[in-house]
Amino acid sequence: MKRSVVLLGLITAILVLSELLIVNVAASPTPEFYEKTLILNSNQLVNNATYVCNRFKPSSIAYCNDTGYIYVTSSYQDEVLVLNPTDYLIVSTIMVGQDPTYVSAANGMLYVSNNGSGTISVINAKQGLVVSTIHVGGNPFIVVADPDNGYLYVGEKGSIIVVDQKSTIASIPLTNAPTSMVLNPVTGDVIVATPSYIIEMSGTKVALNKSTPWDYIYSVSVNTKDGEVYALTENTSNGATNYYLAVLNLTSLGFEKIVCLTYPLTNGSSIAYDEYNGDVYFTIGLKALFTFNTTTLKVSMAVLFPTAIVSLSGVVVNPSIIVNPSNGQLYLLSLPSTVFIIYPNNGSYIGIGIDVFDSSGIYDKVTNELYIVNENSNTLYVVSPTTDKVVKVLPTVPAPQALACDPNNGYIYVAAGSSYPCLVEEDPNNGEVVKDISLAYSASDLIYDPVKGLLYALEPCGGQVAVINPNNGSVIGTLHVGDEPYPGDYSMAYDPQNGYVYVAFFPSNTITEIDGSKVVSTIKLNFHPTTMAVIDGLLYVGLVSYNGFFYGHPHLAIINTSNDQVIKNVSLQYSPVSIGYYKGYLYLVEPGILCIMNPNDYKNVSSLPLGLYPTLVGCSEGQVFIANENQGTVTIISAQGIPQESSSIPATETYTNTTTVPNTSTPTTTQTSTSTTTTSTTTVNHTSTTTSRVTSTSTVESTSTPTTTHNNKAAPLAVSPYIVLAVVVVLVIVIVVLILARKK
Repeated sequence: MKRSVVLLGLITAILVLSELLIVNVAASPTPEFYEKTLILNSNQLVNNATYVCNRFKPSSIAYCNDTGYIYVTSSYQDEVLVLNPTDYLIVSTIMVGQDPTYVSAANGMLYVSNNGSGTISVINAKQGLVVSTIHVGGNPFIVVADPDNGYLYVGEKGSIIVVDQKSTIASIPLTNAPTSMVLNPVTGDVIVATPSYIIEMSGTKVALNKSTPWDYIYSVSVNTKDGEVYALTENTSNGATNYYLAVLNLTSLGFEKIVCLTYPLTNGSSIAYDEYNGDVYFTIGLKALFTFNTTTLKVSMAVLFPTAIVSLSGVVVNPSIIVNPSNGQLYLLSLPSTVFIIYPNNGSYIGIGIDVFDSSGIYDKVTNELYIVNENSNTLYVVSPTTDKVVKVLPTVPAPQALACDPNNGYIYVAAGSSYPCLVEEDPNNGEVVKDISLAYSASDLIYDPVKGLLYALEPCGGQVAVINPNNGSVIGTLHVGDEPYPGDYSMAYDPQNGYVYVAFFPSNTITEIDGSKVVSTIKLNFHPTTMAVIDGLLYVGLVSYNGFFYGHPHLAIINTSNDQVIKNVSLQYSPVSIGYYKGYLYLVEPGILCIMNPNDYKNVSSLPLGLYPTLVGCSEGQVFIANENQGTVTIISAQGIPQESSSIPATETYTNTTTVPNTSTPTTTQTSTSTTTTSTTTVNHTSTTTSRVTSTSTVESTSTPTTTHNNKAAPLAVSPYIVLAVVVVLVIVIVVLILARKK
């Protein structure tokens, strides 16, 4: 009897322990996921995850000495944007009248002409507030303030209106609308340019009305020391159109210096005098910035802008180029929605992207910062995952669209857009170009292999991958991966365990496996791959069916990279555009939504809204960062309730890098990196989706011979609570059988 009681107690203890074990394994609380949104151009955090960065239509630009800020009128939102030229971010916005077209600064005040409402908004620059609104009627599109008498000179289609800060006190009719207006600080008068006349306004009177030999005057500026007037002009004779930079002496009323320009002027061409160094700067549309030396009368090119930049359209009046008198910086307005800060001494420039097109990004472990491209302004936004704020903006290649990072020194590689087959290596701290790399075609994706010390550039227009030695920037070979010249048809992923690079090609349902500088095999799929990610020996592939018109059957295929076999298929609502893994969970970035999945049972634990074109940027500080393309925002995902050691798919990296190719930018090192975590077991089922391996012998000659040690492991398994329960039941049955046998 006592023995039976003891056995019964033992059974009870086993059941209690099994219940506790099951609770620990299966009933751990599901974490709660939260999201917030970083607005890149204004560096603000908001709770609205679907926030879209405002679109802007810049029409004019001004610099205020009293605040040190740049002011840009935006007719799209009827506001003035306040930009800081030091950190390149939007400080604030000021609401004004309808369709603001022009802003000028004088005596700490800003004056904005509102073309749609027939008013002038008067703004206290330091306060950032509209202090009064002056009704002038008509459609004012330019305003210039005289700081001496306080008068405002307002350009309208058929007249110049003089305002005394309260109401109109004079109106001077014009034959044509003014093309440019500027204050002459030497005389205190205002110079007004029409297509063929130059008018000088003194108070409410016309002091000078001089006809010119030109058919059209694009823009005028004034020498602040001697009052000379510089004009960009055009003249047609005998069917030929010539373009000039002319200098008008207001004393002799003659054009004393005329320089014939070799480039045609276009709408948006602007000119400005630099009192900082005495030079004159002018633009040919927005294709290039030129310097005019007033002593030697020589013209030289200062900056050549990317051809993707579009010049301003519609009514454009001077100045669309501004000179900062304190440091000689130039501020230039352009489309699409960009203000360029130019350093004329060395010809460098950086764009402040008002309308942000953030199509991709990357996390740099060395700097612990995220780098997010803005294709509209040729810049990189640098975001700190610690503060969730933009910490700086760096210049980069034209229309940047692909990034990679060297985990050894933190240097980043940036590929330019579709019209620019260029790739650069940049210092992540200041954006300085360390190395230029020439490509045959523009790259839509980049991958850096830290084991072999190679850089891979996906070139869709050539259907190939360029294998690059990053030490000297040489392309050591190209590998054929497809036949369609469309960037959206390709994606790449890297496996740190076997050192393979995987290239998915949408039209052919294939994934090409690359080892170093050779293609080793091709995986054939039943569906079209859209994106990939490799996580501890498993290749996660987003798949979709496509019949030429419609997409269907989106799902996620999990492939064991040791044998290239599909071990699991998971149905999805939408086909993922990028895949990530962080702290034990899969992040499936789909159009408009983020699905967070438990990799043990492949069930969704949470869904969060995103922009329509999201891209996973990186993970750090317990957060996941997703850029919303064409919205100018970054969605930041955080979670509460994730255990410290919750990784059921361990981030195991074991490799030895013994590459000894000389590096021109950093010292050659031999590095060994080992990182391991505890694994658990799981059970997966084979499905009907199949793959087949096609062996390839396509190789290219490599200039380096790195030695690599890989740690290939089988697919990870996770503990199922049902297995634990089954083991406990078997133990109980065995004990009961033993009890019955003893009684007999």
